[in-house]
Amino acid sequence: MWPFILTRSVTLSKSIPTTKARLLNILHDPHQALRTSPLITSLDQDPDSPEWYTLTEKVPLLGGTFVQTNQLKVHYVRTEDGYNAEVLTTAWTHLNSEARAREVGGEDQVVFEEKLTVQGLFFLMPFIVSTMTQTHEQVLNIVAEKAQEKMRSKVKTRLGNSTSDPYGLFHLTLNRLPSQDPSLPPKTEWLNMGYWKCSKTKERWKSISLDIHHLRSVDRVRKYQGSHELTDPKVDMYQADAVFDDKGTNHPLRMSLPFDSILALDCAYHFSTRQRFLQQSFQNLAPGGYIALADICFSATALQSRRTKILTSVLRLMPAENLISTEGYVSQMNDVGYEDVILQDITDNVFPGFSAFLKSRQWGWKLFGLVIDWYASAGAKFIIISGRKPL
Repeated sequence: MWPFILTRSVTLSKSIPTTKARLLNILHDPHQALRTSPLITSLDQDPDSPEWYTLTEKVPLLGGTFVQTNQLKVHYVRTEDGYNAEVLTTAWTHLNSEARAREVGGEDQVVFEEKLTVQGLFFLMPFIVSTMTQTHEQVLNIVAEKAQEKMRSKVKTRLGNSTSDPYGLFHLTLNRLPSQDPSLPPKTEWLNMGYWKCSKTKERWKSISLDIHHLRSVDRVRKYQGSHELTDPKVDMYQADAVFDDKGTNHPLRMSLPFDSILALDCAYHFSTRQRFLQQSFQNLAPGGYIALADICFSATALQSRRTKILTSVLRLMPAENLISTEGYVSQMNDVGYEDVILQDITDNVFPGFSAFLKSRQWGWKLFGLVIDWYASAGAKFIIISGRKPL
């Protein structure tokens, strides 16, 4: 298949002050060894073939702006000094991992070494290698912590994300300033594209996502209120899907108290679906209340082009139901019942600045910047849209 399918190899290693037996206790337990990656959210063993496992992986795209869910098939085999794992994934990607524990310089010093060999489509290979390397470097650090049976607070701050968090903490590298100590956590934790007009430094909104992000956000809000002696306004934070279903009742859009305004910043294109969110928000707005969204849609002509159809189907950046034109977006708002609907196209103040910022970072982020350019050239529009519920 060359030159369409390429093969790349990466070898990672870490010296750990622990015993070989302690490290092997982790490597020989597939539920620890395979779930260590921060991208893995679930692990299920095949009851008919115990050496095969199904893993669910959530991969952040465009610096965490989008998340792609993959189902992986893994063949896990213990070896005397570790394990071999064959990973079958999507987009013609195939990964082999050879994880080994080696004693060096005495009984209480071992090296954890992992040789990774990946095959994939040539145009995806830079992203695959970058994501694989960054993820497995985190794996080495997390395994080292487990093997030492203690957590160093500094490492926990840098790596502290749960394996069930689909976004992970990849975005933290974008928050670190060039003058900052790379061993320390950044001072901000924004995770969106941002508005870049008249600014080379992004006005950063803080990220609120799942699991670890929710806890970190709650902690940041409480600390800010405490340090500024603020008691008003009262801030309630919820961890839930933006669109509610019948499985739970503790959801902001299921409460009897109506909202004066609802804001969805750089997120609604992920929802399942955006239209349901607009409907549920309309039902929970007070008469005269407003909704505003910073969102992504497309030009009407772009949605009909083969290039856009291929791009959106391959990258799966949003549910197909959320692919909508600017004109269709306004009509959808009106159909739900909103009045005074206003849509403003701010693409030129978002995509170019975000792309330029990504290209100024490490080479892996430069690739994301190119993808942003490609996506924008295929007709993607970044817009602000608002509407009002009638009195």
